[in-house]
Amino acid sequence: MSADHSITQFDGDLPFQDRRIKIPTAALSLLLLVSIILQYTLLPTSVAYTFISLAYVVLVSFHILHDGKIQSDSTYTKLYLLFTAVVSVRLLFDPDVINVARLLALLTFTTANLFILPSILPFNQFLSLTARVSAVLVAIGFLPYLGFPTQVGFFDLSLWGADIYWYEGLQPITSIFNNPNQLGGLALIGSIGAIHEFFEYSESKSALLSVITIFGLLMTNWRTGWAILVISILLYIFYMMFNREMFVIAVVGSLLSVVIGLLMMFDLVPGPHFLSEFSIGGRRTRWIASVQALFEQPLWGYGFSGITEFEDGANNPHNSYIRIFTGFGIIGGLLYLLIVLGTTVESARRVKTYQGVTLTILLVGFCILQVFNQLTFIGISMRSTIISLMLGYFIIGEVQ
Repeated sequence: MSADHSITQFDGDLPFQDRRIKIPTAALSLLLLVSIILQYTLLPTSVAYTFISLAYVVLVSFHILHDGKIQSDSTYTKLYLLFTAVVSVRLLFDPDVINVARLLALLTFTTANLFILPSILPFNQFLSLTARVSAVLVAIGFLPYLGFPTQVGFFDLSLWGADIYWYEGLQPITSIFNNPNQLGGLALIGSIGAIHEFFEYSESKSALLSVITIFGLLMTNWRTGWAILVISILLYIFYMMFNREMFVIAVVGSLLSVVIGLLMMFDLVPGPHFLSEFSIGGRRTRWIASVQALFEQPLWGYGFSGITEFEDGANNPHNSYIRIFTGFGIIGGLLYLLIVLGTTVESARRVKTYQGVTLTILLVGFCILQVFNQLTFIGISMRSTIISLMLGYFIIGEVQ
């Protein structure tokens, strides 16, 4: 793996002039999407994980046969290596099967997402396929409203047992997923992909894709996704109205606004009274319990297994940053923050094209997503895979 601050542009980074569909890479992008989606169906877990593993064998093999070279930003490569070292050393304290399996996932799947897959899956093409796949799955999610069966093979299309926040009487759609948040995550990325396609090519089909995926997101009751979509659209508008320097300020400002809002929620800084009473789904108790646990073991944390001796599900704090800090201590947590936040801000600073703008906006969204969900860039879950893949597009210099 070569590490260099001066990144060269890849051939796949010229989609503005060349819109020809590259069949092999399109097939590989679709293979990745299908494999990470199937784990949320009624398919047996062992079968789904086997399919994911085979998909990665194909993807990595294609990379080796096609080029085999790996280029990356030396700073973030070193940060990632340090982070994996901390995680590996922490494993020595709890060398059980689950922790070993998660470490192997970090060293294999996550590493491939960061340093290999971005070079063989063109950014524009991956986003376009994600927009189309999510639009199809959104449409499938509405079939129960039309009287179609709710189970077809290993696909369960049942509506979620709750009311849509914005329209009482309608139930959230789940499509083939086991809960609406998974569909919401894919619809969010598909929405941004469709919006990116529309801004780049100004085609009516891109606008239609945007409408379908955004409406699908609205039908999932995933409030975090709604907020991220609004922020994403505002950042797009801000970039078009002002220059790149102002875009960087807007990106940093959006991240700081979230941090300040959270501090106000916990009355750590003065703010509107309603924020201290704003519902975040019972997360306050979990976050406080997890932070208290970190104070008791700040250096090495509790490992991948997390915290199990606390009530109220503190082992699942629904916050990626808290999860990493409690898992791997202050050092591991700071390294994780440097990777996630550093790539986001640096991506904004290096923006040269609409691809770079969209990548930065996605990274901002993932920074915010991790505040309210236990979804790090580690692992083979759908959203974790896409987070690490988007980080990879920046780290290897594929998109700017």
